[in-house]
Amino acid sequence: METDHNIVEAATRSFPRTISEAAASWGRQVLECLVPVVTTASVAAEEGELQRFSLAVYKEEWAYVRCDWRFSTALDCEPNQLTKLACLSDAGKTHLVAARVDGKKGPRIIIWGVGGPGKEVDRRRGPWLAEELPSGDRYCWISATVLGPATVLIEGFGRELATLFEGKLRVIPTDPPFSKIEYGAKRPVRRNFPSITVGGVSVGPGLTRDYIMLDVVRRLTREVLLRAQGGLLVFGARSRGSIADTAKLLDEPLSLGGPCCAYCTALDCHRSGQGGGPQIATAQALYHDAINNVVRMSLLDGAVLINNRLEVIGFGAKLKGKEAAPKSIPSGSQGGEPLDLTAKGTRHSSAASWVHSGRGRMALVVSQDKRARLFARSKGVDEVRYWDVMPTFFE
Repeated sequence: METDHNIVEAATRSFPRTISEAAASWGRQVLECLVPVVTTASVAAEEGELQRFSLAVYKEEWAYVRCDWRFSTALDCEPNQLTKLACLSDAGKTHLVAARVDGKKGPRIIIWGVGGPGKEVDRRRGPWLAEELPSGDRYCWISATVLGPATVLIEGFGRELATLFEGKLRVIPTDPPFSKIEYGAKRPVRRNFPSITVGGVSVGPGLTRDYIMLDVVRRLTREVLLRAQGGLLVFGARSRGSIADTAKLLDEPLSLGGPCCAYCTALDCHRSGQGGGPQIATAQALYHDAINNVVRMSLLDGAVLINNRLEVIGFGAKLKGKEAAPKSIPSGSQGGEPLDLTAKGTRHSSAASWVHSGRGRMALVVSQDKRARLFARSKGVDEVRYWDVMPTFFE
């Protein structure tokens, strides 16, 4: 098992550069209290079963208002306590809400209750906005999501800080560089996805196609990982051909790009003072519903088929590549290790072979071992590569 000191140091180095010194000091103190507790709890069993849960730590005055429901007396955050309370948390969605307080023996963490992230948009920051965080106390939070034995995702200030995977620190993967990946048609996103109306004014997406793809991939990965059954989703599929013949095709395509674009545009309008507040909740609900529908499809055997317009056209497909992919797939990330397909299952091999057999294709494989990989071609390179995908779990 990696030492608690090394985990704290790795997480602290990942703090956004723009947060205040006070916020950074607070974050480090939280980590020093939190890491030993959650790593111990991640390997502790309650009634013979290992637990999966999320815990979010705020500054004390904000923790109280974050709770959907509170305990009459705050509870000490200890490993035994966490394993007993874990069933109250839906890992990655609802959290045990905690705060760091000063005690007679030094700083400690107490659990106030159970709740989700703040519903106010101006308090919610996606990872792409982490560098824009102001120094206000209400933006300070540190979360830990236990996904398995000695497997803990630590996040804070809108970004991933450190990942402990089966007792070892993982290098935080960089997002797949969609600007350098060959996928789909060459048309810009504004031609594919509709605009929305804010305050009676039609507002174009103003978002790049790569940005939309990244957000969709992140959210799909997150939800499939939380189901703990794995899944296979392919991009660039067509409604005709041998693969479609094996799938359960939808009568009408289910759009992912449209709801994503509407939601992101509503957020941008709100942040820039152009209104958009009433549209945010509606757009968010439609986007989440679309993502969850796709995730349910991924629970069935076979691949979920998504076309170049980011529309789901079918599921349960058997991938057939005209040519087998090489047994070793190079990493698209700098310094990444090659992936040995002979040591992986059919999802990985079929995904790599399908991408290898055509142009403009991508395949997202989410394994039951809590790893997610995207297979695609880099532009100008005639070989399949893979990228690790790790989404933000605290939303």
